[in-house]
Amino acid sequence: MEDPALEAFGKLLMTRVRDESIEQWDGLIAGQLKGSTAARVKELLAGWSDEQRAVLNALVPAIVDTTLHHLLWTIEQEQTVSLSMSEGPQLRDVSDGLAGDLIGWKKRYSKQRDF
Repeated sequence: MEDPALEAFGKLLMTRVRDESIEQWDGLIAGQLKGSTAARVKELLAGWSDEQRAVLNALVPAIVDTTLHHLLWTIEQEQTVSLSMSEGPQLRDVSDGLAGDLIGWKKRYSKQRDF
């Protein structure tokens, strides 16, 4: 049975970080958002074909997942980093490997596409 604190963290990470990051970049690539980042992305993608934009869009989940993987691996390996949910145990102590938990969390909690 999975640790409740670990699962709560995984759900939070998938819904508030992974899903929201992918949604934001989808909106930036589609030109639907405003602001300085949106303007810069629009400028960089000017002249790109729909096919080129589709390739970039397909890569977004992989880029987000790679970042999450490295974050989780760092939390797991770096003993100077402490991470728990409320008063619960250190998440590295109740996981077989935080970076590996990412795969299950995506399946259970993420609403966004996978690469």
